[in-house]
Amino acid sequence: MTEPDISVSFENDTSISFDPTQFAKRVAEEKGIRRGSIDIAFVSPNTIVSLNKTHLDRDYITDVITFNLGSIEEPTGDIYICVEKAQENATTFNNSLDEELKLLIVHGILHVLDYKDYTEEEKKIMETEQTRILEKLS
Repeated sequence: MTEPDISVSFENDTSISFDPTQFAKRVAEEKGIRRGSIDIAFVSPNTIVSLNKTHLDRDYITDVITFNLGSIEEPTGDIYICVEKAQENATTFNNSLDEELKLLIVHGILHVLDYKDYTEEEKKIMETEQTRILEKLS
C-alpha cells in the first residue's frame, strides 16, 4: 500500500508527547488517502492571523486553517495549526494539549478531504467522523 507524503514543521518549540507525523499517517490510512502530500505546520498566533487575513479575509486568530491545492483523490494539503489557540481550547474543553492537537490534525485532514463545517448538518457529520477516528486511533 502506498501512503501520502506527510511532513510536519514547528515554527516555535512545542512540547508534545506524541509523534504528529506518525499520527497524521494513521489518520490518512484510516481515511484511505494513498497518494498526495500533506504538510502540517504548527504556528504562532501572528502567523495564523496573517494567513487568515491574506487568504480568507478574516482578521482574527483561529485554531486551524487548511488548504487543499490538489484533489480529494490526491490531496496536496497545507494544514496550519496555532499551538497557542490549541492550548487555549484544551483548557476550555478540559483536554490535554496532545488531545487538542490530535483533534486539529484530524480536523485539518478532513478539511483536505473536502469535509465542511459551515452549517449545523456539516458540523455534525464532521464531528461524528472526528470522534470515530480519534476513538479508533487512541
